[in-house]
Amino acid sequence: MSDFLNKKMGRTEYNTEVYSYNCGGYALSTYTWYLPYTEWGDDWSHADRINELLCEGASESDIYSIILDHDKAVFEEQFADRNITFVDEEDIPYISDDVDLIAYRFYYTADDEYVDSANDEVYYDIDTDFHFRVRRKGVWYEKRGMTEIRKCEYNDYWPDYWQCGNLCYDSPILYFTLDKLLTGKKAMTLEEKIQHCENRIARLKMRSEVKNAVLINKAEKELAKLKNLER
Repeated sequence: MSDFLNKKMGRTEYNTEVYSYNCGGYALSTYTWYLPYTEWGDDWSHADRINELLCEGASESDIYSIILDHDKAVFEEQFADRNITFVDEEDIPYISDDVDLIAYRFYYTADDEYVDSANDEVYYDIDTDFHFRVRRKGVWYEKRGMTEIRKCEYNDYWPDYWQCGNLCYDSPILYFTLDKLLTGKKAMTLEEKIQHCENRIARLKMRSEVKNAVLINKAEKELAKLKNLER
């Protein structure tokens, strides 16, 4: 994909399909499937590095620190032009809503150590994932994988871990601010609003939850109003 980091500000949540960007793509306004451990073609990944660290005898706190330091360096390099600034948790109440405040953490579990007889190397069964949240206009939001954007369950404080479905993110949290992309403030055209509404209805109809009937009805009424404006 060209302009992966959205430097030209061509992508927004209104013109990009919700399934095509993840939590990082939303929080960082890239609207792509953003992976913090991908260094422009490098095969490095959290799972690979965690396996190496476990084989070296690293502690859990060491692993958290090393992974977060790596990801922090990636963020600093990729978003320097948006005045990325890392902040402490106690500073959060004083941070202006003129910037995006982002929270980032990950988790890992390691089970079933085994030895590869072909090369006599030790491996672990690593399960790991990361998650981003973003505060905009005083409210924390998140996007879980391909799902819809939603408000976070807790806004003023968080428990020791973030529960997202069956995943529990429990590493220390990196907080940082980014200048907002101007594209996030650009008004949609009527055509874009209609397309966005139609896409939302189509996604809702693909699901089976009872509550979606109410959402579909609301979205269809909104679509009808928009199409009346088009005449």
